[in-house]
Amino acid sequence: MSQVIPIALLHSLSGSMELTERAVLQNALDAIDEINATGGLLGFRVEPVITDGCSSPEIFAERTLELLGKGIRFFAGGYSSVSRKSVRPLIEDAGALLFFPAPHEGFEASPSIVYTGLTLNQQLLPLFHWMKATGKKSIFHLGSDMVYQRVLGRMLRLLALESGVHFAGEFYIPEPLKDEQKEEAILEALNADTELVAVSCSGNDTARLQRLLNEHSFAQAFASLNGESYSSNTDNVFVLCTHPDASIAATGARHSIHLWRKAALVADDISPAAIRQALPGLQLDTDFGTAGLRNNLHIEQDTLIVQLTAHGKQVQHRERLSPLPYLGLEATNFELRPLAEQAMAGYADSVHLSLLLERKNQKQKEIEKELQRYQHELEDRVRERTQSLELSRQKLESEIHQRELLEEAVGESQRRFRQILEHTSLVAVVLDQRGCIVYANQTLLQKTGWKRSEIIERNWFEQFVPQRPELPEKYLAAMRSGKIKPKLEQTIRTKAGETLILRWSNTLLMEGGQEITGVVSIGEDITQQREAAEALRRSEEKLRTLFSSMTDVILVIRDDGSLDEVAPTTSDLLKQKGADAATLADFFPKEQTEFFLGSIQKALHVHQPLTVEYSLIVDGVEHWFEARISPLSANTVLFIARDATERMLAQRALHAANVELERRVKDRTKELQSANARLIELATRDELTGVANRRLFNETLDAEIRRARRDKRSLSLLFCDVDYFKKYNDRYGHQAGDECLIKIGHLLAALFRRAGELPARYGGEEFAVILPGTDAFQALLLAEKLRADVEALQIRHEESDISQWVTLSIGIVSILPRAKHTSAFFIHEADNALYRSKEEGRNRITVAEPE
Repeated sequence: MSQVIPIALLHSLSGSMELTERAVLQNALDAIDEINATGGLLGFRVEPVITDGCSSPEIFAERTLELLGKGIRFFAGGYSSVSRKSVRPLIEDAGALLFFPAPHEGFEASPSIVYTGLTLNQQLLPLFHWMKATGKKSIFHLGSDMVYQRVLGRMLRLLALESGVHFAGEFYIPEPLKDEQKEEAILEALNADTELVAVSCSGNDTARLQRLLNEHSFAQAFASLNGESYSSNTDNVFVLCTHPDASIAATGARHSIHLWRKAALVADDISPAAIRQALPGLQLDTDFGTAGLRNNLHIEQDTLIVQLTAHGKQVQHRERLSPLPYLGLEATNFELRPLAEQAMAGYADSVHLSLLLERKNQKQKEIEKELQRYQHELEDRVRERTQSLELSRQKLESEIHQRELLEEAVGESQRRFRQILEHTSLVAVVLDQRGCIVYANQTLLQKTGWKRSEIIERNWFEQFVPQRPELPEKYLAAMRSGKIKPKLEQTIRTKAGETLILRWSNTLLMEGGQEITGVVSIGEDITQQREAAEALRRSEEKLRTLFSSMTDVILVIRDDGSLDEVAPTTSDLLKQKGADAATLADFFPKEQTEFFLGSIQKALHVHQPLTVEYSLIVDGVEHWFEARISPLSANTVLFIARDATERMLAQRALHAANVELERRVKDRTKELQSANARLIELATRDELTGVANRRLFNETLDAEIRRARRDKRSLSLLFCDVDYFKKYNDRYGHQAGDECLIKIGHLLAALFRRAGELPARYGGEEFAVILPGTDAFQALLLAEKLRADVEALQIRHEESDISQWVTLSIGIVSILPRAKHTSAFFIHEADNALYRSKEEGRNRITVAEPE
């Protein structure tokens, strides 16, 4: 099978749900292996795309959007209800198909989701029938603090009341607690006076309960409602499941894959639309009965209650019920059934919202305690700091004055260095990253015949080295790697077509200590030296003539160090010991003699001239010499040494000046970067509140609309208005009004900090927030948090008609942008929604419903 069809497996492989979801994922992978082993899906090999949702509904939605963008249209997983709800609108909008394997709270039916877990009626009715048959009269609910468990607990309470069973209470394990704290809380909850504990724990909470069952003995019986198995020293643990050897979700994962395959076979097509049409009415033969899909895409299968004993698993109760996600309402002719179903669906969402609010209130209390502690610490620090403020101010003024003097000195030093380059006999040039000429000194212009205006911004290599077309690309490669030759020789052409040979010293220019901006090169014209050396090599007769006229040290030396000839001036320069000196040892100390002998051997070996530098003490002063050793025959060399003391001293001074200039250039560059960053900040930030200004808001909104169209992601926009702000200004004054806006701006900046989110001041008391990748439900949650947090600031507003505190009215627009949806559309819809919030009483949120 060369062709493949991908299916995304959405599961939490990290975070609090990892323990539960890994077993579910493995069952899905086993089913895919079974399908591939029998020929695949209509000849296509099924390729699982395993995706980690990190136990976060936001990440589930983000990863699903990425997978849809890659063309994947089949999904399985999304274990928790909040994860399913976060991906549902994305799946529906894309025309994709999701197989959801876990038991769930119901109140939902989507043509794009296949529900292969149990609904509430398939779980709870068999439970109460079994309790009645076994004579159990009381029940206590222990679950994780999640949407499914909360709704399940509510239904348990109602069915207990209807069935005459005593509901002994419920406990939901708080998510923020540490493992040891969770175990203590669970152990305290299990002190309830009840015959049966109904367990709906998920994720890491299952491990905490299992640990307690291993270490303690309990009089109550335990019934796991989601099929998670627990071991115990007694026979008091029961599991509600659809297969004795797997949880409900694990069995549902296997059913999902095989139902997908069977629908493709029936439709003889692998498109989502064809498979969706073939799914209703499909039957699966399993090793523990049959399972079938109803028209509402919910599965009908046997519900089992299995007792876990030391001798194995025993089925105590077996019952088959039709899946009724709306608890039977869908089977009636109730005239207002659609409205009732919508209200029931909203109940689960309200449970989710209430959980978020509870956790927010708990966190708020913890923050208040921490703030009190910080306040006391701050007061102590303020008292200590106040004593040294005056001294610090005086010290700062002194440092500023010294800095001004230093900047003035640096500027003067830079001007002097520029003057040195302009008047030196060396050539100097500065190239940018592309190799274009940024600066050329007067010496270079005089030697080449060009005017400065004729070469500035021209490429150095094209202008001066056209005979080497490969050099521009080599220069660019050196810039990318950050490695250049510190010294090199180069033949260039003048304006008149003549050639010059330059010996360059090259240094990289760095900006901010990191980014390479170019190269500064200082060179020496060695054209005449090369011509002279070439003339010396061509004619031995000319060499002998030069012996009598040159002041350089000139020797003809054999490979054993003996001298064949000595120039007349040599004895004076080297201060020879006597007129009959015949070897190098007569001129030089032992170490230098050995160095020269080695250099002579090397030059004779490679048959190439060799240049060496050495120093001697002459009349108590150190002199530097540059010597060139050129082979004359198989065993003799020409040794020419020139006094290079002045050049060496000049090079050292120039190098020191170069180092100092580079340091000052780097310092100045850092200052310019800091100033530029400050200018950008001033241009895009609201001066009063510190959030983005309207200019940045307009630019960002246009960019995010284009990105949302390209990535096919939802985009939300909040418009906020401070209620009765004119009355606030009239009552408390404009300065108090500014302080109020500043507090709200700081709150917006702290709340909307995710990548891409942008809070901005739209004008006056109006604020706006851009929320990329956020659907209407998520935007509503964030807006509610903003509204509540502003009210929690408790900014006194006695002139408000609705509250004693400053409040916000908010309008929301959230869509998947199309070509027609411009920034004007978003602003118009959000502003209209804000207007409705004001008309309906203020301090509220309205979600726009664009056509």
